[in-house]
Amino acid sequence: MYADTITLFNHYRSKTADIWLPTVLKNVDLNIDRAIIMAKYGADSSDKAVLHVKYRTDNGLIRVENKSYLPPLEWTRLTNDEMPDFITFKGGLNFDFILHGEWSSDEIINDSDYGSDAGFYNYMSRQYDEVFAVSSVARYSVIPHFEILLK
Repeated sequence: MYADTITLFNHYRSKTADIWLPTVLKNVDLNIDRAIIMAKYGADSSDKAVLHVKYRTDNGLIRVENKSYLPPLEWTRLTNDEMPDFITFKGGLNFDFILHGEWSSDEIINDSDYGSDAGFYNYMSRQYDEVFAVSSVARYSVIPHFEILLK
């Protein structure tokens, strides 16, 4: 448990561009066993994976590896210069996604570089088997970790 590596791609939509910020997270638990997901969340669940990410608190900040976590609404208020120091996990319309494995760069990715109709997420879904969109997130404090459902 907690032996997987994933790359989280945080999405940010500004007035002028859609960008993705990659962050490699090591020592996470990614479970893609459909039977386990159905047993825990029910047969109606459309989720394909569950991700557990440990965190720690440090002077009131929630830290995931070397970055501070912010809830999605607070994260969208950051400036471009601040974003690389923070992460969030968000589902919904402007969702984030993960890649099982390590992305080779921490460079910001411009969505428009991957075609106006497809974008970076669709490109990644076609190129890699284990790409999952964040659908919902829960944070637990007794055993500090995030439980992230993925589609």
